[in-house]
Amino acid sequence: MRVKIFIASQCSQCDQAKQYLGDKRIAFEEIDLSRWPEQRETLVQKTGFSMVPQIQIDNQFIVGFDPKKIDELLKEG
Repeated sequence: MRVKIFIASQCSQCDQAKQYLGDKRIAFEEIDLSRWPEQRETLVQKTGFSMVPQIQIDNQFIVGFDPKKIDELLKEG
């Protein structure tokens, strides 16, 4: 299972999502859209949203911090 989290600096929901994944001992790749703005365009093309956080679990995306949805996708993976 591959997990990526797309964040921006000074985003409290991003911090909550990273903490949640960390507490569950889920390894993830962090992509800071503040540092890599070209990634934002790619993300918008894939999901239709530019808000953060967005969490990619394999090929599925979660827009926003949604613990229930995170758990559902982690169980599927």
